[in-house]
Amino acid sequence: NIQAQLIDELSTLMSVQISSKPTGGVIIRSAEGLLLAGEGRAATLSYNRTATTKGYIAVEPESGSGYPQPIQIKGGEIRGLMDLRDTRLPAMVEQLGEFISRGVEQINAAHNKSTSSPPPKVLNGRDTGLDLPTAVDGFTGKTTIAILDKDGLVQSTVDIDFDAGTMSPGGAFTPANFLASLNTAMGGAATASFSNGALSIAGVGDNRIAIDEGTSMKAGRAFSHFFGLNDMIRSSGMLSYETGLKGTDPHGFTAGDTISFSLAQADGKPIRDVTVTVPAGADMNDLLAALNDPATGVGQHGQFTLDAKGGLSFSGNPPQNATLSVTQDLTSRGAGGPSMSQLFGLGAVERAGRSGRLSVDAAISQDPMRLSLGTLDLTVAAGKPAVTAGDGRGARLLAAAGDVTTNFAAAGALGPVTMTLTRYAAEFGGSIGRQAQEAETRAKAAEAVNAEANARRQAVEGVNVDEELVRLTTYQQAFNASARMIQAARELFDVLNNMI
Repeated sequence: NIQAQLIDELSTLMSVQISSKPTGGVIIRSAEGLLLAGEGRAATLSYNRTATTKGYIAVEPESGSGYPQPIQIKGGEIRGLMDLRDTRLPAMVEQLGEFISRGVEQINAAHNKSTSSPPPKVLNGRDTGLDLPTAVDGFTGKTTIAILDKDGLVQSTVDIDFDAGTMSPGGAFTPANFLASLNTAMGGAATASFSNGALSIAGVGDNRIAIDEGTSMKAGRAFSHFFGLNDMIRSSGMLSYETGLKGTDPHGFTAGDTISFSLAQADGKPIRDVTVTVPAGADMNDLLAALNDPATGVGQHGQFTLDAKGGLSFSGNPPQNATLSVTQDLTSRGAGGPSMSQLFGLGAVERAGRSGRLSVDAAISQDPMRLSLGTLDLTVAAGKPAVTAGDGRGARLLAAAGDVTTNFAAAGALGPVTMTLTRYAAEFGGSIGRQAQEAETRAKAAEAVNAEANARRQAVEGVNVDEELVRLTTYQQAFNASARMIQAARELFDVLNNMI
């Protein structure tokens, strides 16, 4: 009948509970028991979402006032589509973003270890999102900045020892006076500047710049790589969210600025919205305390943590294991600097967009000779060029970028892992293939269950032709037997009458 057909159609879309009424008809409720149809009324379902939060289905209040009440969609086509939208596709995009960003990091790491021939006149860094003292603080090891002529002959060098806090020539320096000390040490042969989070070093006149990164290191990146001075691939935003910040470093955000989060369950059902105000406290520990405050932050449902490389991440508390999205971010690190979500990559939207912000360095794109295919060799004898046109060591570093062991953050179906880019790509492709096969298997299993359920229901509700034919034959035989008995009784009666 029509009622059964409509219930069938609804149950293929979403999970529902069906109960019969003593007076006839049925009552339809959602998985958690909210009335959808029956008892003389029917609910109105609505789909609710914003640009930054997952959509969810809710029951509209009958009076037309008040807030829609979210319902759980535990099965059916809608659940499958929501899983695809909320879990599968975002996980793939996030994992793709992680793979591409780590790949770019390794390519840029190789490019920053190398130099072109002739060396470039200017090295322009990327926006680190930090002020220079904070960016310099925490470096270890040594690096050398070389000033060369167009033929690759070294004119002068500046040796920087971050452990000792000295420059040669020059003497002692601090993170606060690093820029001034560097300009003094270069003696007018080159100049260094810092603007909008980016460090730049330029040769004066026809002087060229090349860097030997040596043993320098911060947040897993050497000096030139950390500042992106010789990046081959550029990003219009933050490419790496490993800021190098420590708990005692200044967070740099303006006190009173706000960032708003939406917390939701894994199925997209909202938990609560939270707006956190940047505290008056100046360091990262103060910011973490504000974010994790149980009353005004996310502390009831999860925790933000700062890892050893300065990456900020959120994890939900069990059993809800809440997910977090950024609905509004009005923070800024310094004047015109990145927001909190941009600097730390908070929310799936920010991280998923990394791969779309990449481009080849404009100078290299215009002049392929700017590709760093050689390396700076400071061990050559006096009067010999430290950079030569035939050197291919930089090219070999670029070619080997895919075989460098890399630390990947948790993304998509993979947790935090350490492996080469090549293997990660294979794991990524394999996980997509496995998910596709699993989806196909589940679809076939669901179809089989559906067919069996329909067969059982039809056995109760419908007519089984074979069974009815057997019954008809039985009834026919019984009728024939009864007819013969009646005939025999009539003949017996006639005989008795004749005897009388």
